[in-house]
Amino acid sequence: MKKILLLLTCILSVAVISCEKQITIDKLPQKAKLFLNNYFLDSQVLSIEKSGSSYDVILTDGTNLEFNKSGDWTEVDCQTRPIPVGIVPSSIQTYVLTNFPESFITKIKKERKNYDIELNSGLELTFDQNGNFLHAD
Repeated sequence: MKKILLLLTCILSVAVISCEKQITIDKLPQKAKLFLNNYFLDSQVLSIEKSGSSYDVILTDGTNLEFNKSGDWTEVDCQTRPIPVGIVPSSIQTYVLTNFPESFITKIKKERKNYDIELNSGLELTFDQNGNFLHAD
């Protein structure tokens, strides 16, 4: 019984590892490459991992980005630095500047029906797909 469990564990581990693989920047969808060139030209790519239908990109400055199979960004996490201007929809940026003038956006995640953002203060805000404020956590 122990041998069967060990064998199943090994098989599952290999399956998980094979689903996530390191790739080079030339294997990224064109939209993702353009996004990196437009907003993160000063940063070098540290690693790119393809996992299922998404791409996870880590830059040398610590920024983490996620793209879908088409190359559209789904998440940008700049850790402690502000998200570059132009990524965040203008209505969301205006709301944050108006209501939290001492804060800036460090993370944005684009969901199917909303945007989740995180401020450098740790406050998390949710907006609908049109950029209208929904709630804070």
